[in-house]
Amino acid sequence: MEAAQDVRVVPRSDVAKQSLGDGAVLVDLRSGTCFELNRTGAEVWDLLAGGATIDSVCATLAARYGVPDETIAGDVRSVVDALKQQKLVEFLPVSETP
Repeated sequence: MEAAQDVRVVPRSDVAKQSLGDGAVLVDLRSGTCFELNRTGAEVWDLLAGGATIDSVCATLAARYGVPDETIAGDVRSVVDALKQQKLVEFLPVSETP
């Protein structure tokens, strides 16, 4: 994964999200493929969609749940890696953020 400080992870515009109970379902409109996110994954997606960096997502969730940043960082990075693997997000330098 790219350096979190220099990169913003942006959900692709052709991916739709639907909240579902504690999580969410993402639909890749290019392929029609659906992906299910648990609560943490849905929170990560929402924060990224709001313009947060990976570091700020970790800080926000750590504060929300009262745990150290490094504890939540592994979960956040796992979610981001899975989103990247499925091509549901793009990586942009912070200076190029829309």
